[in-house]
Amino acid sequence: MCVCVCVCARMQATSGELTPSSTTATTTTYNNNNNNINNEYQESLLDASEGKHHHHHLHHHLIDENDNEDQKMLLDQGHNSFLQDPVSSLSPSPSALIDHSLSLNHDDSTQQGGKRRGGGVRQMETSQGFSSGSGCIHDNTFLEELKTVLDNRIYILIILGYAAQTFVVGGFAYWGIEYVQGALQLSESTATLSFGSLTVLTGVFGTATGGILLDYLRRKAMKPGTPRKLETKIAAEKATMLLAICSVLSLPCVVIGIGINHPAGFFPMVGLGEFLIFMCLTPINSTVVWITPYEVSPLALAISVLSNHLLGDAISPIIIGEILDYTNRNWRTTFVLMAFWLIWPILLWIPAWSYARSQLRQAEAVGRSKIGLG
Repeated sequence: MCVCVCVCARMQATSGELTPSSTTATTTTYNNNNNNINNEYQESLLDASEGKHHHHHLHHHLIDENDNEDQKMLLDQGHNSFLQDPVSSLSPSPSALIDHSLSLNHDDSTQQGGKRRGGGVRQMETSQGFSSGSGCIHDNTFLEELKTVLDNRIYILIILGYAAQTFVVGGFAYWGIEYVQGALQLSESTATLSFGSLTVLTGVFGTATGGILLDYLRRKAMKPGTPRKLETKIAAEKATMLLAICSVLSLPCVVIGIGINHPAGFFPMVGLGEFLIFMCLTPINSTVVWITPYEVSPLALAISVLSNHLLGDAISPIIIGEILDYTNRNWRTTFVLMAFWLIWPILLWIPAWSYARSQLRQAEAVGRSKIGLG
């Protein structure tokens, strides 16, 4: 509307026909246009209050409430300057037009971006949650996350086997020194130093060796260009394989070591058994992270630690103490029975390895079918 006024004023100014009467007519036309803009402004406010979204274009820009306030101020200033100099006021410089256009575009994009950030993203967060691939977090309840964790068969098998191993380790840690004193007839100082040193060394080097070996097996199985999802399947399969092997080897080592009545046979065999048990720590925790969705991994690890203590080292000293009382402190019988508790990791982790291999084969089959090789 203002463009028409500008064109008319330009034509009259260039032709030399700008007279008082034409100036008065032009002023009247401008006032009418200004009133129309004000009416449109009032209508836009009314539409906004009723929840409607009407777009009014002024100077080819979207006008919202803030833009209307700025436009009214500019129009009032333009009306006053027009009364003083009609021709120059209706002919703004190109730089002024560009600056004003940029400011309107900036305000419009900022407000629309804020609306998108304030509405659309929040709506996506609350209604849909975030997928694991987007790097954001699902807005799930605790019960939903707990169900997601406990529905994972491999996870359940892993943490139950872990608790069984911890039962044996906790029993050794609590009663081991007294066993060495009673069964091997060593002094308290010698038993404490020897058995304590054995536990510390096997714990440190066993845990490190398990992590190094797992990394080696995982890297060896990876191929260039392997998808991320398939990498986690391969890593979980290698970790469960390592768990199954270590559990199978640790049981006979501990049982044989307990059956030997001499320190020269007891400490190497029991030490090797503990070393194999501690090798399982890194694969266990890594597998828990790999096989559970990342948004519930903290909960999965927390449940693993809780069950590990409740079913492991929290109850093993009590149970072993009761067995000692029942057998009239027969150390060897009691510790052999405790060592056979390591049968549970074997029975649990071999199926876990089988499930992990099955999931890996399924993922590989899906990958081949997508590229047309199946």
